[in-house]
Parts: sequence; C-alpha cells; structure tokens
Amino acid sequence: LSGVRAKLGRAYEHLSALYDEIARLSEQYANTTFVDFSRDSEWHVVSIRPFPEFPLRLSLIAGDFFINARAVLDHIVWQLVLREGKQPKNTNDFPIFTDTEKFIHEVKSPTKKSEQRSPLYGIPVDGDAWAIIERAQPWNHSKIDGLQPRHDMLAALALLSNIDKHRIVFVSMPLVDQKILSEAVGWTPSDIQPVEMRLAAWGPLSHEEPTEVMRLRFPTDTEVSMHMKRRLRIGPTFGDENTQVGGLRSIYERISKIVDEVGALPRVNG
Repeated sequence: LSGVRAKLGRAYEHLSALYDEIARLSEQYANTTFVDFSRDSEWHVVSIRPFPEFPLRLSLIAGDFFINARAVLDHIVWQLVLREGKQPKNTNDFPIFTDTEKFIHEVKSPTKKSEQRSPLYGIPVDGDAWAIIERAQPWNHSKIDGLQPRHDMLAALALLSNIDKHRIVFVSMPLVDQKILSEAVGWTPSDIQPVEMRLAAWGPLSHEEPTEVMRLRFPTDTEVSMHMKRRLRIGPTFGDENTQVGGLRSIYERISKIVDEVGALPRVNG
C-alpha cells in the first residue's frame, strides 16, 4: 500500500495548507469588528455585517484535498483486486452509497449481465476486504454516529470530489455555532438575564447585507447594553449552493482508518 499511503500523505499536505490559509484569514479578520447590535422594539438584535467573499485560492486547495482523498479509496480497491490475483479494470472503484438497496443492487448482487460492472468486481463478496468496504458505507457507518447517511463523512467526500471535478467548490462562511455565539455575546448589567433568546437557524452568512444571528429580550423596564466578550473565529464550509460541509479533518481521519484496516489484512497472493 505504499502508493496508497503516498496519496494519503499528499491529501494531508493539501489539508494542512488549507487550514494554514484559514488561520491566516482568521488573523486578518480578527482585527475587524463584524458584529452589530440594534433594537427592534423590545428585542436586542445581534447581526453580523456582510462577510467578505473568500479568496478563490481556498476553493482550489480544498478541491485538491477532495480529489486526492477520493483517489486514495479507489487506489485501495485496485490493490485489493490485485491481492486476489486478478487484473483490475477501469470500472473498479471504491463505492460510496447512502442507500442499502442501491448498494446491494449495483455492487453486492448485480445481475449476471452487469456483474463485471460492479465497482468491487474481483473482490470476494463478504470476504475480509469486502467487509471493510461495506462497513465503511454511509448507510452502515452512520448507525455508529447516529447520523443520517447523507451526513456521513464519506458521503460528504463523494459529493465534494464530484463537485470539484465539474466546477469550483463554493466556500461559505456559515452562521457561528450557537453555543459559541451565546457564550461570546455579553450585556451590561451582567446580573440581568434575558427572559427569551432566539438563535437563527444554521446557514451561510450573507455577502450583501447583515445577517441576523440572535435576538434577546430582557425584563421590561431594564436598560441593557450589548457587547462582545470575545471575537468570533472563522470556520468556512465547502460545497455548492445546496449543500455545505465542514469538518474536513474528519474526512481525512475516516480514510486513514480505512487504509489502516486494509493494511492489516493478510496477503492472499504475492
């Protein structure tokens, strides 16, 4: 698996470069105040000013990570077919399915006519290598994390690498994590507690107009002034106009685990 691990290492280089760029941007934006406070009747409104668009370079580095990370999985399947003493085909790849039935129909039990088109053709069904691949499937692995299959990190990788093959990956600045946001906003006097707090639903920050992120209502006849106790950190997400994904390190960790599992298999041929 030396070639597989080299490809994984290259993916890590891109991931590290990406987070270095994000860290530099965080330092740049840390010197700017993006948060505004206003009043709407009895409500104190917290908004974030129009957020600058991220440089195109961020999309390009992220795309390089997605393509290399996805290639690691396909390289694994190629080597597993060779492990069985067979010649891999260009149709061999690492399948990623969010639906159990589709996996069975297209990968595990295709019709005789399309059997050789299975992406895992050449790898024994239900063998030790097959078990690793099936266990890693979003419809299967998501049971461990308690997530919907479409939110699984391999499903995210399949989406992101496919986007990058056809167009530039869109980088967005999502709303700040609600827990972080609620801890960063303060008020004076601090001993007065809001009687109601409303946090905006998760979504991207606007580049064109202020984005409301929080509303607080305090007891009647109290004078309260709002302020930020700490600056908000930048945490961009990646995807397209419909779906955005964060936590790219989790994608790398999932792939690394699969590589290690495959690397621990005993040799069959050769």
